[in-house]
Amino acid sequence: MQWGRCLGSGKSCAGSVGEMMLMRKITVLAMSSLLLAGLGGCREEDRNRPLASEKGVYTGPTGTKLNDEQLRKLRQRSSLQSGGSL
Repeated sequence: MQWGRCLGSGKSCAGSVGEMMLMRKITVLAMSSLLLAGLGGCREEDRNRPLASEKGVYTGPTGTKLNDEQLRKLRQRSSLQSGGSL
């Protein structure tokens, strides 16, 4: 298929009408496929999340409170990492 074979030559393009229709259908199909692939690539949980955030402000879900045993173990690990003793 040659796109420019009858453009600007002064000749009739009647013989290439079928080719032009085929190329148009292929183009529409390709563009539709790209659009659907782009929309399908969005995960559901990403669709409604905020795209702009305030610097220094955590807007995620809040964590759960630590119980006394978890706090004790965390302080123990922190002390060991900082070179302190138990």
